[in-house]
Amino acid sequence: MNTFLPSYEVAHRAQLGLVKDVRSRRLLACLNVLHHIAKALFIPYGVLPSPALLNDVLVNFASIEIMRTLWIDSDPAIRVTSRSICALLAKYLLLRQHHPEESELAWLENVIAAIPKFKCQFT
Repeated sequence: MNTFLPSYEVAHRAQLGLVKDVRSRRLLACLNVLHHIAKALFIPYGVLPSPALLNDVLVNFASIEIMRTLWIDSDPAIRVTSRSICALLAKYLLLRQHHPEESELAWLENVIAAIPKFKCQFT
């Protein structure tokens, strides 16, 4: 996982000869694993992911450039899953016992600022 997400942005731009469907399936498989790890943080009385594994997920998702690329992907499943992972990680950072570090606060600010603002029209 460490090498897949950082290389995704390059692969996304160049397509590296992969058929779009194959690239999307591979990326979605990786995102699903990360999503399950992030969801495990909030299972009552569940087994928490190891600190090393959780740190790996946080490090991979610390790159806001990669996240923005995933958020605008043409595949809706990739867009939704990556946003869900970020939302779960943001919740985790805000609810844990110690305060977020400066780098984590900067990441939270970027994630929150990237949420699209929808205007509701009532008739």
